[in-house]
Amino acid sequence: MKTNSWLASTLTLISFCARGQVSLPSPASVPVIVESGLHQRVWQTLTVDEEGQTNASSFTEVATGLNFLDPATGQYLPSQELFEIAADGSALAAHGQHRVRLESDINSVGSVDLAMPDGQRLISNPMGLSFFDYSSGKNILLAEVTNCIGELVAPNVVVYPSAFDTLKAALRYTYTKDGFEQDVILYENPGSPADYGLNPDTTLLEMYSEFFNPPVPTVQSSSDKNQTLDFGQMQIGRGQGYFLNETLGAADVNKTWANIDGRTFLVESVPYPSVRSMLEKMALAQGQASNRSTQDRKGLVAGLRPRERAIRVASIKPGGTHSKSGAVIDYVAKN
Repeated sequence: MKTNSWLASTLTLISFCARGQVSLPSPASVPVIVESGLHQRVWQTLTVDEEGQTNASSFTEVATGLNFLDPATGQYLPSQELFEIAADGSALAAHGQHRVRLESDINSVGSVDLAMPDGQRLISNPMGLSFFDYSSGKNILLAEVTNCIGELVAPNVVVYPSAFDTLKAALRYTYTKDGFEQDVILYENPGSPADYGLNPDTTLLEMYSEFFNPPVPTVQSSSDKNQTLDFGQMQIGRGQGYFLNETLGAADVNKTWANIDGRTFLVESVPYPSVRSMLEKMALAQGQASNRSTQDRKGLVAGLRPRERAIRVASIKPGGTHSKSGAVIDYVAKN
């Protein structure tokens, strides 16, 4: 089962009564919201006792991202975990403290646009998967993101089912009241690093996402070289690698915020030995990426060509649930 190291949203009930308990209260009124804030709502219920006295009973509901301030009305409205298909075919999540726009084609420039609660924006493109052997510094580009139209498989989930060019793999985006998540789902095994002349014991499976003119985060590094990226009101921390629909143990996914040859990348890395058992449960990919070998990360990035604005040919469309098993590598931005 997938777990997160992030503090989960909680529901706290704080109850009180204006008068002591009575023996024969009248039927309670329907609870109504009497006060709202960004992360809380106060609910109140009124009853009338046998003496005709009105009693007020209240509780406070608390959860991260519970409400958002509607600019049109100046009122707090309940956040909604959903994407809506815009007129241009993109998917827009706009009923929350943070907002997300996903282009219909994941391979178009700036296809992932996250507007954080304080107005800062993280505009990005998922780019490619690689093996990186840190003992030799050698990289293999396993698969690059290619043209793929998204499918709305749940109110708050968009999947790009065939998002990579040489590997059967998907990209999944999930919008919640308290965050936003990108998952890479591998449906086939790219093979062992040894197949590419790399040392399996010192090889990382990596996912590269490029960010364009991003705000500068505060970076906190842990002893195992994982970075937590603090953008003010949102953070990107340690991710998880796990196998869908299985009880296999999860693997930690480290994050690195890197400037490589003048371009900014979020590099997600998981040691190959920790995901070997997950990958070996899947069919082996038909081809190998041996012709995409480079001597360092700068060479790898040079092969990840900048995306261009795609000619819009289709809209994100409703899709069915994708229940295939696969290995997942994720990153999560939390409010």
